[in-house]
Amino acid sequence: MATLCGRQQADQLIDYDTPTGQEKMPLWKFVDTIIADLGERFMTNPLAGFFPLIRLTGQDARYLDNAYRFRDAMRKLIEDKKKTPSSEDETDSIDMFRVLIEDDYYKDKPEEIINEVIVMFAAGMKTIQVSTTNVIQFLHFNPEYKKRLLEEIEGPLNEISDDFMTKLTTDVVEDFSFTRNCFYESMRLHPPAPLSSTSCFSKDITINGVHFPKDSAFYINIMGMNRDSEEWQRPDEFLPDRFDSESPLYARPDGGKRNPLTFSPFLGGKRICLGKTFAETTIRLTLPLLFYHFDFETVTPDQELVRYIPGGVKDPEVPFRVITKRKMTQKI
Repeated sequence: MATLCGRQQADQLIDYDTPTGQEKMPLWKFVDTIIADLGERFMTNPLAGFFPLIRLTGQDARYLDNAYRFRDAMRKLIEDKKKTPSSEDETDSIDMFRVLIEDDYYKDKPEEIINEVIVMFAAGMKTIQVSTTNVIQFLHFNPEYKKRLLEEIEGPLNEISDDFMTKLTTDVVEDFSFTRNCFYESMRLHPPAPLSSTSCFSKDITINGVHFPKDSAFYINIMGMNRDSEEWQRPDEFLPDRFDSESPLYARPDGGKRNPLTFSPFLGGKRICLGKTFAETTIRLTLPLLFYHFDFETVTPDQELVRYIPGGVKDPEVPFRVITKRKMTQKI
């Protein structure tokens, strides 16, 4: 959040309505919590998707009050930043708000600035959180792959352990191909967004014999593509080697070449996820550091259980909570 609005602003306290009363939260936690509450709201009250601004339940009322309070705080933040140009601000670094405020298009459009920052946080930050947790989870349940990942990263990271902040660059992690494959495989099994947002056809069109009239709404089943048994061998298993072009798992079950669009966790084209590049670059740097410095253990034995998600797919129990244990003493 500091990247989006500045470190000082990210720590400012805002009242957040909870089921048991108000709680003061720093801005970064406020945003993280309200996005989680948004997902829970849609899960418990599907009508919220059709009537997003109607207070059908107490949960709806709390969410909307928090949302309006957040936007009020953002408007004040914008006004405060406008009073102090970046050239005169010695207490803060350049952030997304500052960039947009000083942009010719956005400078007089505070509501659009707020919208853009919310999208960037949800598309970039939340993608990183979800994807990192998923990789930790899958490697916990597949220790043979965790061992391979550690063998790949420990040598190069040992060589720069005296100064990770300046020496850990994209060039260093470029050769961490198995680490990248573990990330891709976790994204395949559990994309941060299992379904795309709704789009509409701009004209009448027929696809594979199915006719869609102009303005027909549709969405893309990302998880369905990622687990298509015609494109993926053993689609419900965590097999990072399927992204290694030298592996037999790289091919389709019939031996043919996979459709390149089969793996599209961020979609593509004009509607590609805004956080794709940011998320991929960040995770390539943070995952090696996490596994280099820490071990992860489940909090309680019941976290080792498995469950069946819709469609009969067997996955680890959620929510997945872990304890971190430091392995090294070097400073990051």
